[in-house]
Amino acid sequence: MNEQQDENNQRLSLADLEALSFDSLSRLSAKTHQAKPLARRIARAEAEGRARAGLRYLLHCLEDLALGRCDGGAMPKLQTRHGVRLHCDIANGFLPAAFDLALPEFLQIAEAEGTACLAFVNGHSPGFLPQMAEALRGAAM
Repeated sequence: MNEQQDENNQRLSLADLEALSFDSLSRLSAKTHQAKPLARRIARAEAEGRARAGLRYLLHCLEDLALGRCDGGAMPKLQTRHGVRLHCDIANGFLPAAFDLALPEFLQIAEAEGTACLAFVNGHSPGFLPQMAEALRGAAM
């Protein structure tokens, strides 16, 4: 790479990328409870080299918000619990907010019963399974 190319290439820190993602989502109607966890996971996906769940996914999220295909103010709801199964309605929002809502109860069920199953419905969720698995691993599942 020559010096001219090097001067034109700028790199964002993960914190800057998260802030940029949050700001972009917020400008297109995403409320803080939806935008913050999504922006955090977008930055993390980029750090892990998974652009499909990173900046490329951010562009899809912004398009979905702009076209009304996704509700940036959606309030995810824990719907039902049947034994070890917990159901969460994403309410046409984004998965990260719903996952953050469901995780504490899911972990409680798993600890009490020795196993648990978590199902999400009605939302946008691609690309975050590795991060969800990491969160469970971090909780000593």
